Amino acid sequence: MGLGELIRRHAAEHPPADGPPESALPLPGEAPPGTELHIVGVHLHLQDDQGRILLGLRHPDSTYAPETWHFLAVH
Repeated sequence: MGLGELIRRHAAEHPPADGPPESALPLPGEAPPGTELHIVGVHLHLQDDQGRILLGLRHPDSTYAPETWHFLAVH
C-alpha cells in the first residue's frame, strides 16, 4: 500500500468533526488569536536510490541552528 492510499483510507475512516467541542477551546487570553489547537509536526525521512539519507542544510540566516544539516521538517 502506498502512502497516498493510506492517507485516503484514513481520511475515509475518520471524517473530520464539525469543530472542536466547546470544552476544548482555550480560555480567553490563554492562547493568541489564530492559534491552532492541533498541529502535527512531521520529519521527513528521504532516501536516494542507493539508500542514503538526504538531509537539508539550514539557511545561514536561520534563527535556529544556521548552516547545520537536519532532517527536513513540515509543520
